[in-house]
Amino acid sequence: MRIGYLRRAHELLFSLNIALVAKLQGNQKPNKLFSLWESGEASLQSRINAYLHLYPHHHVGSFTAFFIYALGPALCLFLLLRALSGTVLVGKFLRSVAGIVSLVFLPISWLCVAQLIPVSPLLPNPPLALLASELLVVSALAVMYLYASWPLPAWWGVAILLVHFAFWDWLVSGGPYFWRDPFRLVFPLAGFFSTLVWGAYVSRHSAQTAEPTS
Repeated sequence: MRIGYLRRAHELLFSLNIALVAKLQGNQKPNKLFSLWESGEASLQSRINAYLHLYPHHHVGSFTAFFIYALGPALCLFLLLRALSGTVLVGKFLRSVAGIVSLVFLPISWLCVAQLIPVSPLLPNPPLALLASELLVVSALAVMYLYASWPLPAWWGVAILLVHFAFWDWLVSGGPYFWRDPFRLVFPLAGFFSTLVWGAYVSRHSAQTAEPTS
């Protein structure tokens, strides 16, 4: 794939991942910023359900309203990255920091919420030291990949990403019963694909930089 397409896909998925997780955190940890963001969402949910002849609090309306409210900020962030795509600062950010952010944004968001809202004893609640260690390990592996010191085949990286986001989906979704609320799968999937495309972009950029010029 041409590097220009990869970069745009990376920018789009990064923006979507950030907006979705920020919206999720706003729903669970009320604050002034996210409360303003959610203004009118309940009304939109009711109108969608009424249009579809569903009861006012049906999950179809709530999911659709959630996505609509998340897509606006995602589009704004994507357009900002596009507008600044020619700058050195944004270029370095997309090649380095953005990938680490995509990898850890959902876990850190969940940890922030879990510290403020008590976790039910019926839900998984591993020790904080274990969670911090997992984040440190995957972040270190991402940095190794970034600086071309990745010692394993590429498919190992994909497998590690799958395990990482499956583990955090287990926490965010409240255990193994994700099928009861498949909507929540969108959050780990957004993080997974955002990080995966970042890896492809970094790899293609490194290969292009290393190509001899004629």
